[in-house]
Amino acid sequence: MSALISGTSVAHSEECPSLPVTTASHAICLAKRFVENKKPQWAVSYETKETTDHWLVYYHPASSNVRGGAGDLKIEKSPGTVKLIRGYK
Repeated sequence: MSALISGTSVAHSEECPSLPVTTASHAICLAKRFVENKKPQWAVSYETKETTDHWLVYYHPASSNVRGGAGDLKIEKSPGTVKLIRGYK
């Protein structure tokens, strides 16, 4: 199991590697694409946890002064499907 925390700005233009999703940084790349479609107004941090067939990615505001805007994502390793498990308002 690995854990990685990474901050990002609102603008995300990097290309994600091809499938399957084999690293935490690849899972975060896909999570950034998902989150940025919601157009957050603040910097977002990501934490990952690997399981046998998917990655769990928790995203949240980088600042403790911001309430809400967090959620849990499930990213399937093979197809790269991103699913919102739970959103926090």
